[in-house]
Amino acid sequence: MADASQSVSYALLDHVPLGICVLSADFEVRFWNSCLESWTGIARSEILGTDLSERFRHFREPLYFQRLEMIFDGGPPTIFSSQLHRHLIPSPLPDGQLRIQHAVVTGIAASGQRSDAMLSIQDVTDLTRHLEEHRDLRHRAMRDMRERQRAEEERRQLEAKIQYSQKLESLGVLAGGIAHDFNNLLVGVLGNADLALTKQPAAAPSRRYLESIVDSAQRAAELSNQMLAFSGRGKFVTKILDPGELARDVVRLLEMSLGDAEIRFELPSKPLIIEADPTQIRQLLMNLVTNASDAILEQGGVITITGGTISCDTTYLRESHVIDDLPAGSYVYLDVIDDGPGMDAETLDKVFDPFFTTKFAGRGMGLAAVLGIVRGHRGTLRVDSVVGEGTVFRVLLPAASKGEELVAEAPVSEPEVEVDGAILVVDDEEAVRTVVRRVLEDRGFEVMTASDGYEAIEVFGEHADRIALVLLDMTMPRLSGHETSKALRRIREEVRVVLTSGYSEEVARNQFADQPIVGFLQKPYRPDEMVAKVRQNLRVQGSARV
Repeated sequence: MADASQSVSYALLDHVPLGICVLSADFEVRFWNSCLESWTGIARSEILGTDLSERFRHFREPLYFQRLEMIFDGGPPTIFSSQLHRHLIPSPLPDGQLRIQHAVVTGIAASGQRSDAMLSIQDVTDLTRHLEEHRDLRHRAMRDMRERQRAEEERRQLEAKIQYSQKLESLGVLAGGIAHDFNNLLVGVLGNADLALTKQPAAAPSRRYLESIVDSAQRAAELSNQMLAFSGRGKFVTKILDPGELARDVVRLLEMSLGDAEIRFELPSKPLIIEADPTQIRQLLMNLVTNASDAILEQGGVITITGGTISCDTTYLRESHVIDDLPAGSYVYLDVIDDGPGMDAETLDKVFDPFFTTKFAGRGMGLAAVLGIVRGHRGTLRVDSVVGEGTVFRVLLPAASKGEELVAEAPVSEPEVEVDGAILVVDDEEAVRTVVRRVLEDRGFEVMTASDGYEAIEVFGEHADRIALVLLDMTMPRLSGHETSKALRRIREEVRVVLTSGYSEEVARNQFADQPIVGFLQKPYRPDEMVAKVRQNLRVQGSARV
């Protein structure tokens, strides 16, 4: 009965989609189903009654042997994995193909003192391969997702920088226009106040009021120049210079206003060479050092100024605050470092916005001007700040070409000038025309005026032989300074023109690249400065001493 029951059981097991093998305690194969025949290529008639461990050597390895011995001794079911290679069995498996089986081994009742073992074997080769492929696909998908997220974050950051740059550009145009008009008004204020001072006795009580007007107007002019610097239209007259040496000069000038701050220099012994406007770079350094001093004003601290030359790639430059398309190459850097309270992310986002300030009495143009000066010099800057640890402002400016050397400035002597002729003042601002005429006439010059380009052409056409010099405003309605200058040269080619503008000399000379101008006056100018410029650019034509 038992044999019949066993036969029925074996018949059923012969059709399950698992490899079924029954072993005796001495590894004799008692049952070998058709699934195993298919997997291994070993016929049932060939293997029944044989020693399985002789056929499959790995069953003699300690791990497999111990587990089977436990089953033979009546132990609980166990699970293990098995791998079959073609070289282990004479089967039709392709060369090198690896088959992976998971086997569940259980004891079954048998005659004698030890149990037989039944191995239920599942071939998981294809499943394992699918799982690995799925895992690889999942890893690739996760990697692609991370790359998309990184690209999206980079795009978002770049878009934010572009929007910020466009905002600064728009504010720069606005600030430049306001500063230009403001400078025109300040010419009248400073000129009339200076003229009034020259008419007052030294002991006159009204002098202090006039001097206060001059002082306020000069401070207004400084603010106007900060706005021009932010707009990128400040005064730029470039030369080869060492910004590290300028930093030492600036600290000496600011020494009395830095309070208890300790200044440390960590600059290389070899000069740092750039081509830049020394006045603008000096202003940049003054603003950064003053900002650092304000940061540590209450608690005291250390301001460290370091510098050097580094090679910047496009990635490093793109990560900087200015996103203009700057070329990779050699840049001179200056770091102004303070150990003050630092700035949070919200403050950092606004730190260069014009008129933004965290100081009670601040005007919010210092760092905005720094940004404009840096952009005007085709440079960039970086800001790193940690709350409670301090701030680092790094300015990066293109290093000068190899072979450039520092050249000491030669003293400029103002020649004595004798002139016989008139000065034509062309400006659309009545206050400017009036004060310039008063100042020049007070110094003995003959003066003619014109309110726009058309009137200037008319006056010059009538008095071309009498006019020795033209003070020409660059920006006027109806007819620009450039068009007016060309028309004057058609009347008399050798006419001498001094440009005046609230914008920078660099902007003016770029617009007049095809016009020979003899000089430039940056508004707002003081009367003595204007007279000196006129004398400097006049030819000796007569005997009347000026």
